[in-house]
Amino acid sequence: MNPQFGKRSHWIIAVVMMAMLMLPWAVFADNTVADGDGVTPVTDQNLDFGTVCAGTTTTKTALIVIKRNGAAGSPNVFNDGSTVTVSINSISGNGLSAIMMPSPATITLPGNWSSLSNNTNSNSVSSEVTLVAGAPGAFSGSVVYRGTGKNSSNSDINRDDTMTVNATIVSCYTFLGLYDPYAGPDARAFKINSTIPLKWQYALGDKVVDSSGANPTVNIVGPYVCNGDTSGAETVAVTDAGASGYQYDDTTHTWQFNWQTKGRKEGCYNISVTSSLGGSPTFPIWLRK
Repeated sequence: MNPQFGKRSHWIIAVVMMAMLMLPWAVFADNTVADGDGVTPVTDQNLDFGTVCAGTTTTKTALIVIKRNGAAGSPNVFNDGSTVTVSINSISGNGLSAIMMPSPATITLPGNWSSLSNNTNSNSVSSEVTLVAGAPGAFSGSVVYRGTGKNSSNSDINRDDTMTVNATIVSCYTFLGLYDPYAGPDARAFKINSTIPLKWQYALGDKVVDSSGANPTVNIVGPYVCNGDTSGAETVAVTDAGASGYQYDDTTHTWQFNWQTKGRKEGCYNISVTSSLGGSPTFPIWLRK
């Protein structure tokens, strides 16, 4: 036998044995598991709000457990009979929030936790996840849940799980307006240098709703020949009279923007309104001297 091979084989065996000794400490760890569908059995699952209306608030319940994995004595395995506090470590995504129910939320592990089979779930605690839906489009966010407790050496350990949150946000609102004095080119013309009040509301179904958070923007392009081709129309700077800005009436739920037409050229213009509740139709208007 080659003596060099014998030395090498002893070295390989030693490395393998070292790796086997180190493996449990490296990979065995209990897991915090968040389940977005809110029903048992709890599995590692994302939360999907499905399709929601822009501007609405929706709440769903997630369940969180501790899942067994590994042998007693591993530094990332919770101690038998210990109490694990489940908290929210971080949240990402505009309009997304979450709370534990109750708070603080705790899970008491069985006294024989270390002898239970791997992938055994503890009792669950609940978390209410709320989405205030913003502008229409695809939403993606996340909630990171943390389980904090003690291992068999009475040292603190933290186990995190990230639950992805998804939604498709659509506009369910109806744009109402533009109201009088607005009128289309077939009905009247407005004098250049005048101020034109643009008024509108939003409805959900057949009911006018509070739209104070709509954050609207008036967009205007022009001029072009009335009833003609609009391809040459350009976006114009929209100015308001006396820096009056976007005004909202809390009683009637009506928005108003006073468009100052000073310096505009003759012709037709197209007005539209965008907001977090969706867009409006296009409203043509005729300006003349």
